[in-house]
Amino acid sequence: MRARADALWPDTGWPDALGVALAALAGLPSLAYGYGRDQALFHYVAREWLGGRWPYVDVFDLKPPGIYVAYFPSALLGDAFWPARVVDLCAVLITGALAGRLTDRPG
Repeated sequence: MRARADALWPDTGWPDALGVALAALAGLPSLAYGYGRDQALFHYVAREWLGGRWPYVDVFDLKPPGIYVAYFPSALLGDAFWPARVVDLCAVLITGALAGRLTDRPG
C-alpha cells in the first residue's frame, strides 16, 4: 500500500502541491478585481483578432502574439473581467508549478 501511495503522491511533490494550493488561495480575491491596463489591452486585441482583425495591422500593440492567444479563452467568454483574471491566475499557478519541478533535485 505504501508503494502505491508513493507513486500517487511522491515525497518530493507535496511541498510543490502545497505551494500551488496556497498561491491559488491567495490569488482568489484577484478574481473580483476589474481589468488592469495590460489585461484590458490583451483582452481587446484577442477579441478583435477572433473577430477577424489582425494584430499589428488592424489593432496595434508591441507585445508578441502569444499573449493574445493566451487571452482567447477570456475573449470567447465575453467582456466580463473575471475570465481575464482566471487566465492570469492559471498562468501564475502553472509558472509556479513548473518552477518547483525544474528546481527539484533528482534522486
